[in-house]
Amino acid sequence: MRKNHKALVNNCLRNRNWKELISWEEKEGRAIRVVSSYLLSSDLLIRWRAIEAIGKLCGYRDHEGDREAARKTILRLMWGMNDESGSIIWSAPETLAEILFNVPALIKKFAPILVSNIDLEPFPQGVHWGIARIAEIRPEIFNDSVDLLIESLQADDPYIRAFAARALGNMKSNATSEKLESMVDDDEMFEFYDMDSGDFRGVEVSQFCRAALDKIR
Repeated sequence: MRKNHKALVNNCLRNRNWKELISWEEKEGRAIRVVSSYLLSSDLLIRWRAIEAIGKLCGYRDHEGDREAARKTILRLMWGMNDESGSIIWSAPETLAEILFNVPALIKKFAPILVSNIDLEPFPQGVHWGIARIAEIRPEIFNDSVDLLIESLQADDPYIRAFAARALGNMKSNATSEKLESMVDDDEMFEFYDMDSGDFRGVEVSQFCRAALDKIR
């Protein structure tokens, strides 16, 4: 990667400047691949900004009539979740989900593959985040996964419990109300990346459970 390109990407990710990244993609068609390399960054904030950026870039390409860019990126991410790839992409599930969020036409094909990795280490957190994210716009696609998500409400990991609750809330799953009610005092803290603010927040699992119940009601 040229130094000027590296500086451009670093600046755009630090400042969440998606407009400039999209402009570069429009001119040179290289942004998706270059930004994808940042999914391996040791800086967790930069990794999350890269996840956001790849979703936006694939959404732009899809809007311009090039859905193949999103599909090829998803296939590379799926390969990166395989031991045989030689370099595991830890953020692959979140990135895959963010692409689908921005390119909904691919949800039906690829969301079930995301769910199939729900127990595959080291991806359970990312898969739960991804299900919750996609369920914001296509909740019905996960109707067959309700039992899996209910099971996840009992996970030791507070992050998994919280995003299972968020997913079920987005799905407005009445069958889970009683279980979520029993979790409104779950005060275990966890940290997550807030897609609205573009930064990390520390919250209690109970906040996600209450928010899910509000949606269901």
